[in-house]
Amino acid sequence: MMHRADERGDGPLEFWSTRTAVILTAVTTGIGFGSLVFARPLGLQSVGAVMAIGSSARMLSSVILVTALIRLGR
Repeated sequence: MMHRADERGDGPLEFWSTRTAVILTAVTTGIGFGSLVFARPLGLQSVGAVMAIGSSARMLSSVILVTALIRLGR
């Protein structure tokens, strides 16, 4: 998101394509790690849950928080 804002310079901030890419990447990563929740070893289950939650939190912070901070900073 930061790189996209730097590319635009003083132009209008349109993040639709970048936002879609970030969301799609986070969802596929979350699904991949989330599938470990169904593994037999408890260690893999907890790693899968933590990574899926972390991927979701990172996506939300990138899409909502970083975008808002970029707009405030302009």
